[in-house]
Amino acid sequence: SHSIPAASHLLSSGDFKGKRGEVAFLYPAEGKEPRILMLGLGEKDAVSAESLRRAMASAMKAAQAKRAKTIHVAMPKFSQSFTNEALVSIVEGALLTNYSFDQLKGDTRKASP
Repeated sequence: SHSIPAASHLLSSGDFKGKRGEVAFLYPAEGKEPRILMLGLGEKDAVSAESLRRAMASAMKAAQAKRAKTIHVAMPKFSQSFTNEALVSIVEGALLTNYSFDQLKGDTRKASP
């Protein structure tokens, strides 16, 4: 695992508690990524497929608000039996949040008489 000094500062400040759905942005002085989104998952024992799906939806909404074009996800370690389910839930949360059903939206073009 990689240590991110800005994350340590955020956690020790008490500004980020890691509560389920909590989001905070870090802007590290060095490294490849210009910003890092910290996402709270809540108590480790209470993490479920549904809570991961909802947490990822929160992360996607925050990333969209910052107009992020790409995201990279660093996933915490889960038990071997939960890892595949966790991955599916994270992808579902991202895809469902990013999906926009616009087939029934009105056409902006005017029909010729």
